[in-house]
Order: sequence, then structure tokens, then C-alpha cells
Amino acid sequence: MIIDNKPYYLRVITPLEAMLLMGYDQQDYERIKNFCDSQIYKFAGNSIVVNVLQEIIKHVFKLTKEE
Repeated sequence: MIIDNKPYYLRVITPLEAMLLMGYDQQDYERIKNFCDSQIYKFAGNSIVVNVLQEIIKHVFKLTKEE
């Protein structure tokens, strides 16, 4: 990709990085690392980060208490 006459390279995250971004740890990845990469990406993509879910729930309860 070239922007303003400067080359930029996009790097695709690895399956391990995808799992770590979604809140899993290295041990979780080690259990499924023999799956094909597309299955690991799908597994990571179909999950939700626990910390994000906790904040959403806190916000919903905060809104219901205010009403």
C-alpha cells in the first residue's frame, strides 16, 4: 500500500496474537495450536473479551439504577 508516496506494509496478526488479544492466555493457545489457522481465527473472532463484557454489564446496571 502506498500513501503519500511512502510504502506501508500491512502485517496480519498471527493466530497466537489473535487469541491473546481476545483475552486467552498462552496455555489456551497451546491446547489448540494444532488446529488450522482459519479455525483458530474463527474461534478468537467468535469470542468476547471478558473485561469488555464486564464493563458493558456494569454500565447496563448503572443505567437501570438511575432510572
